[in-house]
Amino acid sequence: MRKLKSLTAFAVAAALVAASCPLSFADDGATVLRSLADVTAVEDGSLIRVKTKDSQPQEIDLRVNADTVIIDNGTKKAVNLDELSTGDEIMAYYSAAMTRSIPPQSNCFAIVTGMKQGDATANYLIVDEIKNVTDGSMFFADDTDSYLITVTPDTEVSVLGGESGLTPGDIEEGDILFAWYMIIGLSHPAVATAESIVIIGKSTDAGEPEPETPALPLIARPTAAAVLVNGVNVAFDAYNIDGNNYFKLRDLAFKLSGSDKQFEAGYDDEENAISLTSGKPYTEIGGEMAGKGDVNKTPVPTRQRIFLDGDEVAFTAYNIDGNNYFKLRDIGEAFDFGVDWDEESKTVSIDTSKGYEN
Repeated sequence: MRKLKSLTAFAVAAALVAASCPLSFADDGATVLRSLADVTAVEDGSLIRVKTKDSQPQEIDLRVNADTVIIDNGTKKAVNLDELSTGDEIMAYYSAAMTRSIPPQSNCFAIVTGMKQGDATANYLIVDEIKNVTDGSMFFADDTDSYLITVTPDTEVSVLGGESGLTPGDIEEGDILFAWYMIIGLSHPAVATAESIVIIGKSTDAGEPEPETPALPLIARPTAAAVLVNGVNVAFDAYNIDGNNYFKLRDLAFKLSGSDKQFEAGYDDEENAISLTSGKPYTEIGGEMAGKGDVNKTPVPTRQRIFLDGDEVAFTAYNIDGNNYFKLRDIGEAFDFGVDWDEESKTVSIDTSKGYEN
């Protein structure tokens, strides 16, 4: 069974939520701990001080970064670090390798917040081996050989910040996910049936190249720049992700429809594919240019296949709140319209009267 270059998966029964549970950590051989804790301070955007509720409570400074996943247990949506407050109760997953400072510091891998008594708590897992069953269900083993999780057609399967209504067959080996379940069999490996699954990313094999898509979670910040389309100011729902501007695909198609660089944007539900067609007017479905986002979001790499004029292409695209956002320069190059940036005025310009230039 392969070893993965990412956090080792772990999960425990809901009855053990107050315990610290040691497991191996694939990156450096350290141990991963799982603790119920109270937040006592949130400092400088990269550190959370907590007091654990273990049998031997202690204060720990948890270091968080772009790879730390924070999720609300009830809504199953991503939470920004600045939404955590002193006094919040969280479930923290962190490394047992700590500094000798007082309090000690540790790398934080994941945080679950918004837990309520009697509800199942999200457990962080990496899918290592999938086994299918005949009734449309499937079950998978985690990469520690500790758990067998069954996913049935009744299990809610979704992507963090993106697609919902997925099936057990959409889960792939190497997926990093949260699983919710109430009852776990006292066997080895332990067996449980998931009520809900939220896929949050993809692990990589040790020694293999990094994946083409960035590790989750990224931050999508509302684009602050003005946007001109053929000289007219347009309030697009656009986000800056990792230094690039991403526009809602249907909004772009809507605003360029009728121009020399118009294109159709369609979706094939059966094939789970996005289709882009050059030169065709856009078909409105409603909701285009509905508003401009004003808060940070968590983008999820788009899982649909993308076709341009019948040929499959590999665009960088993200799903935010159920809508697909494409890198503006990728679309400009695909349909050959001008995309310019004015640093002095902080303005993005789209010009359909000229061709695309790098």
